[in-house]
Amino acid sequence: LLGGTIQVAYDFTNGILDAISDSWQVLQEKALDATDYVQRMAQEGDRAARESLERTRRRIKTVQHETEEGLEIVKGRFNELEGNLERKVGQAKDVVREGIEKTRVTAESVVDAMQQSFDVAVDAVEGRLGENSEGTRGSVV
Repeated sequence: LLGGTIQVAYDFTNGILDAISDSWQVLQEKALDATDYVQRMAQEGDRAARESLERTRRRIKTVQHETEEGLEIVKGRFNELEGNLERKVGQAKDVVREGIEKTRVTAESVVDAMQQSFDVAVDAVEGRLGENSEGTRGSVV
């Protein structure tokens, strides 16, 4: 009986040990599976992050290129406007110079005409005075 009890206890203990061993093996397999899963997820996360970073870099380069192109367009337009402004200022200066020259010529003509009118008036007055003087002299004498 004692031998049978020991055998039952031995078998029971071996069963528990086998169950523990089987559970431990399953636990290790699950741990390995979990570790593999976490590593795969980490690798996928790294890959996704690298891809996202590369897309972001490409987009930044595209935006930078578009910005540089836009800046060149703005610079070109500014230079064009500046050239137009300089040309218009030059034209305005030419118009002002022409106006000043025309005004000077007109003023000289007006002064000459006034001088001629004054000379004619002086000559006329002097001529009348001369005639009156001669006529008066003749009658006085």
